[in-house]
Order: sequence, then structure tokens, then C-alpha cells
Amino acid sequence: MTKRLIAAFGGLLDRTDLAKSLVLARVALYRQFRQWRWWWLAPVGGQVLFGIVIFFAFSRLFPRMNDEHDRLIYGLSVYSAILVWSLIQDSALMSANLFNDHRPYILRFKIPLWSYALGGMGIRALVLASGVVLLTMARLWICGELTWRLLALPLFVPGILIGALGISWLVAVAASLERRIQHVLPHLLLLWFFSTPVVYPRSALPDNLRFISALNPMTHVVECFQWVWIPSREVDVGSLVVASAAAIVSCVAGFLATWAKASKIVDSL
Repeated sequence: MTKRLIAAFGGLLDRTDLAKSLVLARVALYRQFRQWRWWWLAPVGGQVLFGIVIFFAFSRLFPRMNDEHDRLIYGLSVYSAILVWSLIQDSALMSANLFNDHRPYILRFKIPLWSYALGGMGIRALVLASGVVLLTMARLWICGELTWRLLALPLFVPGILIGALGISWLVAVAASLERRIQHVLPHLLLLWFFSTPVVYPRSALPDNLRFISALNPMTHVVECFQWVWIPSREVDVGSLVVASAAAIVSCVAGFLATWAKASKIVDSL
């Protein structure tokens, strides 16, 4: 099965004009920056401001936690989880009209559809990078030291971006084939958000709900990213495997779905 998938990907990439796809990604990113001018700093600045507000709130406004250090650690946990979740949510919401927004390019230049999601990854990478910088500063401020766990960031950050890219593809394909999904998507994301331990730890759930939460792949993605920043947080090998598999599966499924439904997507445009 693995050999067949590798052979399929090799055949697809051989038949795809990679040069045109890279040009499109660069043009889309350039257009996004030029259209926004300096407004592209808004999501980056917003992410930093949001993190500062969270740390202030958890350090000052929660009297039930007597220890300020515990409150700050909890704020670190919540913000790191929200950073990952906001990236996934933005990838889904911004991809609902992805192919329709690129309709002139698709119909005129006939560049492979899977390349159209690459342009939007530039802003998301900047937002994620700004959040990582803020988390690093907060970790140093709260704990007074940086640990070897930060060495895992070169593995986690690309994995998160790869998973977000896969979700972009999947949502774009689904929304182009069924327009009404755009109206249901925000509600599904809201349900997914509250079923993921973002503002609460999974250990706070009852045993039966804890098992159900473990079936959610985003639970393992969030907990693995929190492990980098939280001194007391530990993750098992199973969570690392599930998080990695979720990113890879979403990317592969999104790529194959975009390629398989290319003709129907073009016809729908």
C-alpha cells in the first residue's frame, strides 16, 4: 500500500508543472502582501496582543489559584493551545472560497489546483512564528529558563503547517462541490473547539469523556505542542504518533482529494 501511494505521488508530481505552481504561490503571496500593504501585520500584532491579554488575565484575575506562578503556567498552556487552534481554524475558514477567489487563474492558466492553497500559508506561518516568539519569551519570564524541549520546535512547527495545509485543501474541495458547507462550517469548528482541551486540561474530564476526547486528533496535536512549553506536561509516544499521523493524513487526503476532484471543481467554477 505504501509503495502504491509513493508511486502515485511520483506520477502526479511528474505530470504537474511545478514551476508554474511555485510561481502562482509566489504571486498569490505577493498579491496578498501588496493588497494588505502594512495590514498584514494585523494578524501578527493581534496574535501578540491576544497572548499578552491572556497572560495578564491569568496572572491577575483568577483568585482561585493562590499561586501566581500556577496562574501564569495555566495561561501559557491556554495560549499555546489557542495558537495552534487559531491556525487550524483560520486555514478552514479562509479556504471556503479558495478556488472561487482564484477563478481567473484557474480558468486561464490551468495551474494544478493543489497549488492554490500555498499562497495563504505565508501569513499563517508568520502568525505561528510570532506566537512561538511570544511563548519563548513568556516561558523564560515565568520559569526563568529555557529547556531542551524547544529543540522539538523545528519538527512541530512544520508539522502544524502541513496539517493546516491539508485542512485547507479538504475544506476548499468540499466547499467548491457543496456551497452550503460554508454556512455550517463555523458551527462545526465551534463544536470541534469545545471538544478539544484548549481552555481546560484533559485530566479535568471524567474518565468516559477523557476517552472520547482522546479520539479527537486535535487533542493530541494541542497536547504535544503544550509539552514544549509546560514544565510539568508529559506526553506519551502514542500522542506523538497520533499528532504526526493526523498532520500527514490530512495533507495526503487533501492533496489527493484536490487532484481527484479537479475536473468537477473547474466545472463548478
